[in-house]
Amino acid sequence: MRPTNRIIDTLPSESFQALCLHEATHAVVALALGLVVEEVCLTGAMRLDEATEQLYGLPVGTEVPAAGTRIPDEFLETHPRELFAAMAAPSYMPTGVLSIDRYAAAEAASASAAARERGVDPAEVAELSAATVAVQEARIRGLAEVLARQGVWSPGDGRESGLA
Repeated sequence: MRPTNRIIDTLPSESFQALCLHEATHAVVALALGLVVEEVCLTGAMRLDEATEQLYGLPVGTEVPAAGTRIPDEFLETHPRELFAAMAAPSYMPTGVLSIDRYAAAEAASASAAARERGVDPAEVAELSAATVAVQEARIRGLAEVLARQGVWSPGDGRESGLA
């Protein structure tokens, strides 16, 4: 049984599974690159941190009504290449659902632009992202399954399946 959420409940099952895969890709790539993931949430509104608001050009205090992967703000300053690689990662893990895959491509373009603005080579970001997705595919799919069942994941919650 999938978790309940007013927005997610309107998604066809195929789109929900694709969203789980998309968010799992962000999280697993971030973890593999040494970043901290505080939470992956598909079950309700998620308060965004300052770095996410900045990267996506959203108003301060925005709540996302569907899904997200939360990584602490400081990684934008301390590990920008890795953060941008995690941001772009779902573009290297197609879901087969056009709307989700288009969004992943838009995130990758935003990651590339943000990298350029911060003096990080976008080609390095893309290469790191693609390579990490390729190596971590089994872990990504495992976390996507957890998300499909539970709707939320955070390190230490007993549902990591060896992810942390």
